[in-house]
Amino acid sequence: MRALAVAVVLTAVLAVVLSGARTVRTAQVALVLTAAALTGPLLTGHGAIERTAFWSVLATGSLVVHVLCATAWIGGLGSLIRYGRDQQAAIEKFSRLALICAVTIGATGLLTAEIHLGGREDGFGLITQWVTTGYGALVFAKAVAFAVLVYIGRRHRQATLPALAANQPTAFWRLAAIELLVMAGTVGLAVALSRTP
Repeated sequence: MRALAVAVVLTAVLAVVLSGARTVRTAQVALVLTAAALTGPLLTGHGAIERTAFWSVLATGSLVVHVLCATAWIGGLGSLIRYGRDQQAAIEKFSRLALICAVTIGATGLLTAEIHLGGREDGFGLITQWVTTGYGALVFAKAVAFAVLVYIGRRHRQATLPALAANQPTAFWRLAAIELLVMAGTVGLAVALSRTP
């Protein structure tokens, strides 16, 4: 409960900082506050019950990286749609960041799910339990949503980024809006997953 209270306070401070953000230094401070607000609850959640057990520590660390990368990807795309419509360089930089985030999210998500599904003890738990348990079914649904996001990212790189460079932005922004909606659904699945034993 204390971690959640700290997260709420940090989020309030973050809102104040962001309301006056005009410099890179302020953005860096906001980044640190965001990471701190996100990390506290993750370190005290149900995945971190056995705090000294190797697999618990690995799963918790993996989850922290997973959530931070997801936040960078989702937040970056949202801010790009809101503020970066005329910033070709910002869009290209974000595309590289999104690729790094996607790879990291995929790897950490698979690792965390496998640990929670008992793969460390029972073999490949993810394969055997993703259709036989509630947690596994949510993992599977989230994996499908993630695959859709990866496909959208591929379409951006192959088609919409070149169209944007050729001063034809409509397809890029339409696909980016769809990507953000799929991300929202994926976050909903992640919240359900975090509350499923």
